[in-house]
Formats: sequence, structure tokens, C-alpha cells
Amino acid sequence: MTYRAIRTGAELSFASAVAVLYRRKWGMRRMLALELPTEWEARLGRLAAQTGRGPADLVLQALAEPLDEIEDLAIAELRWKEHVKNGSEAIPLQEVMRRHDLAD
Repeated sequence: MTYRAIRTGAELSFASAVAVLYRRKWGMRRMLALELPTEWEARLGRLAAQTGRGPADLVLQALAEPLDEIEDLAIAELRWKEHVKNGSEAIPLQEVMRRHDLAD
């Protein structure tokens, strides 16, 4: 099966390359092409057929949650480095929970 790029009309082979991520509803202005392992490509194709969703939508969903986790981790690491650098006092978890009425 082949696909055509929206803007250029170029023929894209899903088998050789790729998930194209261009969706106006997501506010993206750029296209990202990924070379997928054959097994992933097959799984993505099956899932798209089973769900009736496009491969690009599935890839966007697959990327969104891990990106949130990576961002949260980066923020936590930055805060930890600031804490260590400044030598500020740590607050035990039990105290934080008590202060915010989260204690059992």
C-alpha cells in the first residue's frame, strides 16, 4: 500500500518508511518521518485497521504520554540539582503529606 504526501503529492511507502505526523488539529507545522522496524510497522498497521484510526494518530498518542513523563522527570532532576546546590533543607514526605492533609 502506498500513501501520498498531502502537500507535495510524493508517494510514500508505509512499508519502507513511515509514520508521518502532520495534523492541523495538533497545531503542528512540521512533518516527522520515522523509519520503523518491520515488526512495529506491521503492528501499527494492524492496530490502525482494528481501531479505524490513522497510523499518525496512533503514533501521536504513543508519543504524548512518554513525553509527559520525560518532562516531569527533567523538572524533578532540575529541582533536585537546585536543592543540592543551594543546600536547602529537605522536608520529609510524612511532613509534606501532613501539611497538605494527605496523611492516612
